[in-house]
Amino acid sequence: MKKAAEGEEEEEEGADETVTRGSGNVFADLQVANPQEALAKAELVSAISSIMRKRGLSQTQAARITKVDQPMLSKLLRGRTRNFTIDRLVEMLTLKSVGGTPPLARMVRAEQEEGSDPSPLP
Repeated sequence: MKKAAEGEEEEEEGADETVTRGSGNVFADLQVANPQEALAKAELVSAISSIMRKRGLSQTQAARITKVDQPMLSKLLRGRTRNFTIDRLVEMLTLKSVGGTPPLARMVRAEQEEGSDPSPLP
């Protein structure tokens, strides 16, 4: 088998299939408009979802913290990011909830420092 460079096709000897290496960004590979933006949004949504799961937050509780309504949060968590800018998603990670609960972004950083969450946020 020959080794192919990124984005090039590679063919196994005797195989009828051609395998194309990905670029590292599935959205670019799928030719989505603005693939870097789509990837950034997906990573931010993943961080929000991870925190919700780890903290046992319902969508209603998380919606209150992030200042969006629950149906909109539900759509966001299912990958419908069109109505959200990157700035808005970052803002959702930095809002404090009522009662002084740490912002979601602080939770992500704390979990990264503990090594328990591989979230790609800085």
